[in-house]
Amino acid sequence: MKAIDREKDNLKIYPQHGIHILRKYIPKSLVKRYGTDRLWKVDLFGFWRLIYTITGDEVKIIAFILEFMDHKKYNKLFGYKKNSLFMNFYKFFVIIRHLFLLLEIHR
Repeated sequence: MKAIDREKDNLKIYPQHGIHILRKYIPKSLVKRYGTDRLWKVDLFGFWRLIYTITGDEVKIIAFILEFMDHKKYNKLFGYKKNSLFMNFYKFFVIIRHLFLLLEIHR
């Protein structure tokens, strides 16, 4: 997928490009599956999600793409309801964050 390749390139430039998922929202099943509770997500085209983690030190940072999934699977995995107030706020936050990133890139 072109969107995944584009995001991989973005992660090489800026590993924290995605949205950090707070630990309290990460299901124990994901922590067990990936061995980490440090997860980020990137919203892809068509309501797909890319989940990744960052490992490394100050000299070398490596971003590992763990999984990509559609919006429905993401909501089920993280226990989000379809029309929750949190999800509406979160979508608003994501839009605002992307606008700021675009403004930073074009400076």
